[in-house]
Amino acid sequence: MAAHAHAAHAHRLGRRRPVLPRPRRARYLRDVPGAELHLFDTGHFALEDHLPEIAPLMAGFLDRVGA
Repeated sequence: MAAHAHAAHAHRLGRRRPVLPRPRRARYLRDVPGAELHLFDTGHFALEDHLPEIAPLMAGFLDRVGA
């Protein structure tokens, strides 16, 4: 198994962005223990569209993983 497989992961994606298609979401969460996945009703510009919601999620994640 690759060393990065156990690294902390947090994804904030737009529902309309096909980076992680719906069928792969559950597999991703199963395969990466402790991973977080947050979906927003947006496309490619999730941060521009939802910064007030995403920023605290990112800060909390970084606090939890000690970054």
